[in-house]
Amino acid sequence: MNIPDEFGLFPFQRFTADELRHFFVWCAAHKVSDVDLTGGSPVSVSRFGRRVRCSSATLPTTLMSSLIDELFGREVIPRVLAGNPVDRTIQINGDASGRYGLKRGERIRLRSHLIQGTSGAEEKAISITMRVIPTEIPDILSMNIEPNLLEAMVCKSGLGFVCGETGSGKSTLCAALYCYIKKNYPNAKIVTYEDPV
Repeated sequence: MNIPDEFGLFPFQRFTADELRHFFVWCAAHKVSDVDLTGGSPVSVSRFGRRVRCSSATLPTTLMSSLIDELFGREVIPRVLAGNPVDRTIQINGDASGRYGLKRGERIRLRSHLIQGTSGAEEKAISITMRVIPTEIPDILSMNIEPNLLEAMVCKSGLGFVCGETGSGKSTLCAALYCYIKKNYPNAKIVTYEDPV
């Protein structure tokens, strides 16, 4: 996957599920950390800590149901409209034809959190927040973490919190830490709770 230098609006035409998959790959190529999809609002993303609008038009509320059904499954909408947030993962795989701009063996993953909200005149809009999961996890030793802090993060028992604002690197830090522990302490047990996922 090539990483482009320029960043601007994505050329949405009809807001189909297939077009959104192309958009998600575009987001990963542009180093986007989060994607926000809400019916009645423009598509927006977080990139290097800044919110950026990525569509010239708003995402039609009338399309949200079919998009959610196709991307996440039919059981999601009733749960969200009943007031229950839903977490899902989307994975887009490359193939020999280069579909979505990914080669065979390449993949893009996004963690998604769906909730009921409001948008403009819509009182029951579904909002989707998606985190683009990097395909390469950095080595925690390359992250300039002070040795004493790293030692404290790798404790034998206890409770740890990783907190910070959106786009500050919490998920990247946790992924790097899990890899470090898996490699150096293969018998360790880690239980996580993330909200939203």
